[in-house]
Amino acid sequence: MRKVKLDIAEGADAIIVKPSLFYLDVVREIKNLYPTPPIITYQVSGEYTALKIAAMQGILFILMKMFKLSFYFPVKGQGPRVL
Repeated sequence: MRKVKLDIAEGADAIIVKPSLFYLDVVREIKNLYPTPPIITYQVSGEYTALKIAAMQGILFILMKMFKLSFYFPVKGQGPRVL
């Protein structure tokens, strides 16, 4: 949170959180503390790989999870999605 505070003080146009999958609680906290700048979440390849391996092992159904993820990030309070 110190880094976010510093970035905002320096005039950042947006806040980027990556990897995003495991930091949704941090994204929510940032949005609650700093509602003005847009928050951009970035899913790194390791997150996708972890989901893919879990699907291959039958732990989760990848299409459902990827579909949910594509809609989950905007719902959690971030600003506009940047693709």
